[in-house]
Amino acid sequence: MSVLKDLMAKGEPLKLTNGVEITIQPLTVKEESEFTQLIVDKQYGKAANYLYVQTAKNSIDGVSDEEIDRLNKDDVKAIIEMARKVNKMMGDDEKKSEPSLVSKSE
Repeated sequence: MSVLKDLMAKGEPLKLTNGVEITIQPLTVKEESEFTQLIVDKQYGKAANYLYVQTAKNSIDGVSDEEIDRLNKDDVKAIIEMARKVNKMMGDDEKKSEPSLVSKSE
């Protein structure tokens, strides 16, 4: 690692419904660019799926594509929400006007 290793983005812990704690890692610069292009192209469903799949792959050691695809919806939603947080995709006024990638059930 170079002198920049201390500047690498840090993840946030997330406890899944089975009690296992994982660290949600942010997207890489390349992944964020691909995600942003999906948003620009108004492919919100694909963008949400991309965010979830890439975050799961970056955050869960040894996870298989089948496990990612079949994870329960509560954990999928939690991973997407935490991914938005660690990637700073929520909170500022400009982002509030964009369509939500996670439906809110209240």
